[in-house]
Amino acid sequence: MNQTLKILQPCGILDDINTNKLHQYIHNFVEDGVDIILVDFEKITLINSSGIGALASTIKTVKIAGCQLCICSINAQVRMILELTKMDRLLKIFANRKEFEKQVFFA
Repeated sequence: MNQTLKILQPCGILDDINTNKLHQYIHNFVEDGVDIILVDFEKITLINSSGIGALASTIKTVKIAGCQLCICSINAQVRMILELTKMDRLLKIFANRKEFEKQVFFA
């Protein structure tokens, strides 16, 4: 069985505007029947409280659809925010794309 993968790489600060755009892309992927969505945070510098709220909504959308949402390449600040909000428990987090590919997509 072939799994479909889509990768997104947002940049800058994940605030309500950028996270809502990300949510819309992911929503479209879910409607298209994508199995795995990887969001590469390499170019994300910070996530604010509005971004956390929108990210929570995105996680719910993906979970209801039965898709898998993964993130990779998060910096220390973003990791701390995800841990403080316990969002890290709802996401599959990988060190980088190579780790993701090794453990999930090409396993």
